[in-house]
Amino acid sequence: MTRRSAVLRSAGAALAVAAALAAAACGGDEPSAATRWAGDLCTAVSTWRSEIADTAESLTARPTRASLEQAAEDAQASTTTLIDTVRGLGAPDTEAGARRERRSRASPTSWRRT
Repeated sequence: MTRRSAVLRSAGAALAVAAALAAAACGGDEPSAATRWAGDLCTAVSTWRSEIADTAESLTARPTRASLEQAAEDAQASTTTLIDTVRGLGAPDTEAGARRERRSRASPTSWRRT
């Protein structure tokens, strides 16, 4: 598996988690730690989506080999930033987050495999 494939796979997993948590917690009335965590996650995913959309738009504007290579690099950089941001958030202050944190400590590479 190439590095790019690994990054995209990790991004897919991060997005699945993001979508579920964002749907559950974004816009809630209670400013709990979990809600703040979800807000930070929503911001990270929104930024990533915007960057990916900009990359796609620039690619369709100039469809050349060079622009394709640049778009791939830009998408990889955006995805890496998203993954790093999500990792930096740590686990949300919930029971599921605590379970995830325990698994992450037991297996430091588990974020890459899920």
